Amino acid sequence: MCGAPAATAAPARWHAPAQWLPGALCVHAHESGDFHYGPSRHRSTASWNGYYNGWQFTLSTWQRADRLLGRHDDPQWSAPWVQLWHVWAIWKDDGGSWREWPNTSRACGLR
Repeated sequence: MCGAPAATAAPARWHAPAQWLPGALCVHAHESGDFHYGPSRHRSTASWNGYYNGWQFTLSTWQRADRLLGRHDDPQWSAPWVQLWHVWAIWKDDGGSWREWPNTSRACGLR
């Protein structure tokens, strides 16, 4: 693969809510720390762990966010802000719950 597949444009007016963003960034910091983590992009010295990008999405959770957002993004090639938008979609769909990231959200005091 030479690069990221094209995706639909995100709405220009979407911004991560200020009160929510620190929690999301804390979860990211406790996850992979690599916004482009995936089977085609992991460091050659480590084996891929089966999760994707900076929030360590499972493929099924990423695809669920894609459906919620009306997108078709590749989790390992998506820009950090697109990943953040996917996190927001899952968090919101889960009723404001961090259930997809139980351990890291607990470490961030979000539970």
